[in-house]
Amino acid sequence: MKKYWLLGLSVLNAVASAVYIACSSCTTVPIHWNISGQADGFMPKWFNMVLPGIVLIIGISHVVAKMIMEKNQDKNIRYADKIMLFMFLMMTVISWLFLSLSMNRVTQLGGIVNTVILMILGAAFVFIGNIMPKIAQNGWIGVRTASTMSDENVWRKTNKLGGYLGVVCGFLLIVLGVVNATLGREDTLLLFVGIGLVLVMGAIIPTVYAVIIAKKIKTNKK
Repeated sequence: MKKYWLLGLSVLNAVASAVYIACSSCTTVPIHWNISGQADGFMPKWFNMVLPGIVLIIGISHVVAKMIMEKNQDKNIRYADKIMLFMFLMMTVISWLFLSLSMNRVTQLGGIVNTVILMILGAAFVFIGNIMPKIAQNGWIGVRTASTMSDENVWRKTNKLGGYLGVVCGFLLIVLGVVNATLGREDTLLLFVGIGLVLVMGAIIPTVYAVIIAKKIKTNKK
């Protein structure tokens, strides 16, 4: 039954969120804020169940992944557990943060919100970055591209680089959060800078590196 505990918590989170929303007198709430931190999108209050729904999907995914990995005796199972738990905690905090903002009809995001998000993202990248170099080739966790899945050496080198970049990116996000809090910025500029940083360092660079390494190995075999 241990494999179901995360799913159980995610269901409780969804139920608690639904009760909180149902008890609110709001009908429409802000659900999107632009780069200036100003609310520019409004929806019926029940749209707020999207994020708790994502948390529930994480709980379901954990059960499915656990069953498949146990069946295949996948040695990455301990890393999958850690990553799923961290994702669950991260998304739960974020879902309640935005649920609170939305239900209280906060139309202007303050600097503290952006700082919290940057800190959470930073911690996530540091955490996952430390795990990535240890992960064996698989179809669940790590930098999974055609290049990395076709060669174990490409996998190992790419995920090692991805891990290092993840840690660096994580600390940079945390620094951005500290800078945002220090400057007391009310817009979301640094938050968008952080997201761009994540896309470049966390996804684009490792993917390009995998292609380069794969071509180099293929050339050397000729």
